[in-house]
Amino acid sequence: DRIEQFDPRHRTPIQLAVCLGRVEAARLLAQNDADCNAVSKDGWNLLQEAIANGNPSLVKLIMKYRNYQRNVQRIRGIPELLRKLKESPDFYVEMKWEFSSWVPLVSKLCPNDTYKIYKSGPNVRVDTTLLGIEGTNWQRGNRTFIFSLLADCAKMIDIDHETKSAFSENLSIPGEEAILLEPNMDQIDSKLMSPNLTVYLDVDKIEFERSKTGVWGMRSEKTENINGYPCKVYTANNFELVTRNRIEHMSPDDRKAYEAGHSSNRNFLGGVFNFLESSASSSSSRATTAAAAAGNASMATNASAATNVSASKQSNDSSKYSNQAPVTLEEYFNSRVELKNRDIGRVREENVKIQTFNAQISLCDEYPLSLQEQILPIIDLMAISNSHFKKLRDFVTLQIPNGFPVKIQIPLYHVLTAKVTFGNIHGIDKTVDG
Repeated sequence: DRIEQFDPRHRTPIQLAVCLGRVEAARLLAQNDADCNAVSKDGWNLLQEAIANGNPSLVKLIMKYRNYQRNVQRIRGIPELLRKLKESPDFYVEMKWEFSSWVPLVSKLCPNDTYKIYKSGPNVRVDTTLLGIEGTNWQRGNRTFIFSLLADCAKMIDIDHETKSAFSENLSIPGEEAILLEPNMDQIDSKLMSPNLTVYLDVDKIEFERSKTGVWGMRSEKTENINGYPCKVYTANNFELVTRNRIEHMSPDDRKAYEAGHSSNRNFLGGVFNFLESSASSSSSRATTAAAAAGNASMATNASAATNVSASKQSNDSSKYSNQAPVTLEEYFNSRVELKNRDIGRVREENVKIQTFNAQISLCDEYPLSLQEQILPIIDLMAISNSHFKKLRDFVTLQIPNGFPVKIQIPLYHVLTAKVTFGNIHGIDKTVDG
């Protein structure tokens, strides 16, 4: 499909239009089903690129079509996942999530939860008390999610045990008359007054190797017994957690207001996290400031804006940069031309932190559940609206060694790590209530 074809700089047409601030071009592409959930090679989604441009009309346009496309994907995706599950054996399993930090005080304050998962035919029930994690904030509750496959659609029921209320939704495919809902302007204003933040796992250099135990000269491959199942322990090396922060769209007043609110620390735990981030920055992260001369209109006349990226050590001083020559039309579309640190778009102010971790995974060769047929569809269901399940999905869909991942330990945030353990299969180890 040409509408999703990448240019030499790995941008689709709508990504290029948004980076250049071309609202009408972006509108035409979105109306013709261009992907408004596209993510750049640097981890920025299309909405974040629109926010960085600073144009409220562009943000509103992309948010409207992105929300619509997400809803369509959700409506189509859930029935398909339930159809996959229908063919697999029924089961009950518990996923224990334990969040911890290398800082003892933070570890004591981190949440834990056990997801109870029931699967019968094409029907799934998930009980949880941890609704989501965004950065250093988490949302608690007591909820049950029920997914059912009906003859012509799927049904989702969200039960809130605290308020004793329930919400039911029939997931039917929208027709040609489906309505595009206008985004809330307060949300748009809030995004334009706040930094752009993206956190993702870079797994390009990841390598799995067997963990060793014992002293030098007498080392052996590490194994462990988890809930009665023998597991081989592997280490995932070169596991990078990348955090990018952009503020070029924020006015000076918005920057001051954000810094004031950020430093006041709305809660104690948030304050601990912020302190740890600032303390660790100089030793475990690298900062990059990118700057591009504005010149969106000049693209049509063979000239565009340029970005200059300069790596420097993290410090309390303002990052400095100098502009380089603009990127011409011929340079941009010629893959043989190395732009190096130059790029199109407006002036970019970006801070990049990269932290390297060694994740750990324990695999069992003979486990009573199938990752592909039984567990992965459940993870996909939950990842639709749950950020830490998204990171779990990203990890388990890597080319991991053979075996079922009974225990997985992955980084989620700067000083926050999640350990996920599967257990109590079919309720054998412990009686299941409800």
